[in-house]
Amino acid sequence: MRGIKFRVWDGRKICEVKNIEFAEDGVKVTKDDGRFGYLGSDLELLPYTGLEDKNGEEIYRGHILDCSYVNPMTGEKVLKLYEVVFRNGSFMAKHKDSPYGDTLLHFINKTGKVVGYIQK
Repeated sequence: MRGIKFRVWDGRKICEVKNIEFAEDGVKVTKDDGRFGYLGSDLELLPYTGLEDKNGEEIYRGHILDCSYVNPMTGEKVLKLYEVVFRNGSFMAKHKDSPYGDTLLHFINKTGKVVGYIQK
């Protein structure tokens, strides 16, 4: 069974979550640097998907996966970038350059590598 883990985006960088507290004034999140903030106002919670990329790096919602490959027929590189999203009760890989090609994350996690985070 996988552990429940979170990271948090504070508008500048991604931080590990040290503590989550449900208070009367909102959901208070303490980051690994000891600072805290409230969800929705200045922090965005990023849940761990329970999956790793081909290099063993943990995948979180909001990560960008590079699943590019070389076409064996033409020898050209085919660029395939996906954003990790949570939709309809599942972690999905949303194709960045096309409305088609979205797939369940566990179908591609071992062929891709984490290359960044989508900054909204």
